[in-house]
Amino acid sequence: PGWSALLIEPGLADGHQRQRLEELVVDRTVQLAAARESAEQARSSQTEFLAHMSHEVRTPLNAIAGLTHLMRREPGLTEALGRRLADVQSAARHLQAIVDDVLDLERLESGEVALRDEPFDLHTLLDEVRALVQGEADLSGVSLQVEQAAPTTALRGDATRLRQALLN
Repeated sequence: PGWSALLIEPGLADGHQRQRLEELVVDRTVQLAAARESAEQARSSQTEFLAHMSHEVRTPLNAIAGLTHLMRREPGLTEALGRRLADVQSAARHLQAIVDDVLDLERLESGEVALRDEPFDLHTLLDEVRALVQGEADLSGVSLQVEQAAPTTALRGDATRLRQALLN
C-alpha cells in the first residue's frame, strides 16, 4: 500500500494508523538498505573490472609504444617508415589516453576526478591529434590543415582533456 492509501484508510483509529505508518517506515528502510548494499556491490564489481581491464590493455599498449620508440632509433630508418612508426606510437598513446578516460569516468562517478595542471607542449599535442585523424580525413577526401600561430608552445593544463576535446 502507498502512503496516501495508509493515511486515508477508513476505520482505523489514530493509534492503529500510527502503528501501520511505523511498520511501513521500517519496511521501506529495510528495502532502501538492501538496495544500497546491492548498488555498493555492483560498484565494487565495476571498479574491480575496470582495474583489471586497465592493466590488461595497458600492458600490450606499453609494449607497442616502447617497441616503436626503439624502432624509430634504428640507424638507416627511412623517413616514411619513421613517420609511420611515429603514427603507431601516437595511436598507442591515444589508446592509453582512452583507457585513462574510462578510469576518469570511474573517478568522476565516485567524485574523485580533478583536472591536471601540468606543463605540456601544444605543438606536440596538435601533431599527435593531427596524426590520429589524418588517415580518416584522407579516406574521406577531406583536407586537414593545422595552423600553429602561437610561437610559445609550453603550456600548463590538462593535456589529456584538451586532446580528448580536439578529437571529439
